[in-house]
Amino acid sequence: MGKYEINNSQIGLVGDNSRSDNNNYIMNVNVSEDELNQIVKELNDIEEKLLNTLDRDGRQERLLIDIQEIKMISKQGNSKLVLEKIRSRASQLFYDFSTGVGSGIVASMIYSILNR
Repeated sequence: MGKYEINNSQIGLVGDNSRSDNNNYIMNVNVSEDELNQIVKELNDIEEKLLNTLDRDGRQERLLIDIQEIKMISKQGNSKLVLEKIRSRASQLFYDFSTGVGSGIVASMIYSILNR
């Protein structure tokens, strides 16, 4: 077996002749209160960007409603439910708005869902 140096990665396996097919990665559903607060902050930024978008189309209106719903759920403090709702609403549009406002956590979540 050769030498390997792996940094900042999710690794399924390492080694000569290793193989991995058809992987599913499950995101951690236990986030801290600080992480939940950061997610809500990012959702606020996305919501503000949508609200400032003139002539929103139907998809943008739906995304705005979804984000407002996720924010309401977050007030219950149930991070698992918040993450599940974000997963269920993941779309290219959601990702585009997330990256457009510099969201880190939400954009990463959506990216990983869309690229399974």
